[in-house]
Amino acid sequence: YPNNLLAYELLNEPTAPTAADWNRLAAKALAAIRVQEPDRKVVIGSNLWNNVTQFPFLEVLANDKNIILTFHFYNPHLITHYQASWQSLLANITAPVQYPGLTISDADFQSLSQASQDAINSEGRTLKALVGKAFDRAKALGLQVWCGEFGCYNRTPRQSRLRWIEDVAQVCREYGIGHCLWNFQGGFGFVAPGLSKVEDPYMLNAQ
Repeated sequence: YPNNLLAYELLNEPTAPTAADWNRLAAKALAAIRVQEPDRKVVIGSNLWNNVTQFPFLEVLANDKNIILTFHFYNPHLITHYQASWQSLLANITAPVQYPGLTISDADFQSLSQASQDAINSEGRTLKALVGKAFDRAKALGLQVWCGEFGCYNRTPRQSRLRWIEDVAQVCREYGIGHCLWNFQGGFGFVAPGLSKVEDPYMLNAQ
């Protein structure tokens, strides 16, 4: 495939012990690709599931303009992964949540375990400030950046879900960052499972 039609992504959502470990591995993989394909676009994401908070620690080879940086965005997880069974610290929270504003009431927050409280508090910054971490790092490196995934689980109250999707898409547009909704069909999607029709056109338009 020609370079303008196909890019490589080194690894989706790396989970190295440290950002430095991931930077070293990514550099080795990129070097091997460059031996064969010096002009191919290569997508490199930040450590810990392409977490946007890890973006300031992402290092790539200088002067290689055929790199595209990427991040995934699901902050705050209490909204985007509400009652998701695989989120161990948040899965059992049944208290009402909302977006925008205070995601959970003070009384409900105080009833949570300390670990769950810490997980929620770790994502307390605004959407724009968080996406700005990726934008600023890419600008400093002189590279393109795109939001390879963002989305909100279908157990989140619908209006909060739509507002969050709208806001993330708007912030990405303000920064000039391309963005891709996760996913097409499924718990985060806008097409009904097993069907080929749009289940929620409002959600599709929100992005």
